[in-house]
Amino acid sequence: MLFTRRGHTVKRVESAEDLARELCAVAPAGDVTAGFQLEQLLFLNDSTGNSDGHVEFAVVVMERDERQGGEGPIRGTQVDSWTITWMGAHQVAFHIRELLAGQVGAMREAVVAYISASQDALLA
Repeated sequence: MLFTRRGHTVKRVESAEDLARELCAVAPAGDVTAGFQLEQLLFLNDSTGNSDGHVEFAVVVMERDERQGGEGPIRGTQVDSWTITWMGAHQVAFHIRELLAGQVGAMREAVVAYISASQDALLA
């Protein structure tokens, strides 16, 4: 995320189609604190807030800390960043359904592996 200290107001939605409509309705110079949640997915507005015409959302997967039996604090891992203005609502909904159908785990594992490898390289 570009803006790591920005607070967000998160609205829960019920379906991939509802989430796609909400994401596509955010104006380029609109509410930079907008956030949306569908199941374990969190979409946080990461746009600059200027009128450059682009709306960016960080895609975050939320999960409980498994080391505490799934009862620990919720943590989020950013797995992607989407430029919503480059996608139509149907395409956004399609990709959301892909994430919900199991692609989330594979992306999260790839991100964690990359971060681990990067940290190992820095320490070597």
